[in-house]
Amino acid sequence: MEPIYATAVERVKQNVGQKLINPKISVHKLGRRTRLPRCTRPLEYALLQGHRQPFGRMTVQVRCPNPRWKLFLTVTVSGQTPVVVSSHLIPRHTLISTDALRRQLVDASRRPRGALSRIADAAGMRAARAIPPETVITARMLLPPYWVFERKPVTLLTRIGALEVRTRGIALKNGVEGAQVPVRNARSGKVVRGVVIAPNTVLVP
Repeated sequence: MEPIYATAVERVKQNVGQKLINPKISVHKLGRRTRLPRCTRPLEYALLQGHRQPFGRMTVQVRCPNPRWKLFLTVTVSGQTPVVVSSHLIPRHTLISTDALRRQLVDASRRPRGALSRIADAAGMRAARAIPPETVITARMLLPPYWVFERKPVTLLTRIGALEVRTRGIALKNGVEGAQVPVRNARSGKVVRGVVIAPNTVLVP
């Protein structure tokens, strides 16, 4: 049985791939009295579907084509995975900088749902709430960054057919991508509403 156990572990290791760091894989061995007819053909191994996470208990099916028999092995997988953690307090609605973040390894079974693994996915976003130090960053903690800021200059863009007219204005409200915000035309002083289409740029219909 030892060669069968070793091959089952190798199949699971291939499935885990780069999803875990320092993976540990162990097989729940069958009883010593287990006896199987010698297989005349190469054994077939299949990792049964339905296990979404790359850790925990998995089932490997081992099948012999001739003579026909099959067995199921339970394999336990553990390991570490990288997460993004706050290095200090991040106040609510603050733009998150790379200096406020760091990566660390945690036990995969304790990884919070939605946890980020890359600093780039959090840097530049806004904190939806105050984030204490040493907190694993999840997607639900983040808001998209503002592209225009209240009382700051913006470019007002108006399209007339193939013609684009640009003028200067002042945003009267913070706005993220795709948001409608009021802006004041710097020349006329008129307040209009437009859609944020790029950093510091508002499209006025």
